[in-house]
Amino acid sequence: MTTAWAVVEYGDIRINSVGDTRRAALVNWLVAEKRVLALAHASDQLIEQMWSEHQGDAICTTVKIEVTKR
Repeated sequence: MTTAWAVVEYGDIRINSVGDTRRAALVNWLVAEKRVLALAHASDQLIEQMWSEHQGDAICTTVKIEVTKR
């Protein structure tokens, strides 16, 4: 089990948002869920601005991730 960052909407973890840092989770979510172009060289301030513009009721928080073998 490990800890990661993810965006949670409507009580569900948005799997496409999972990242090892808060910034990574925000960028992943902005690109995958909101189709916002968040480039790697974007400043932290710009990422936070885009997050606040699209966030709605979503939150970015730490989550526990467990990998199971099939």
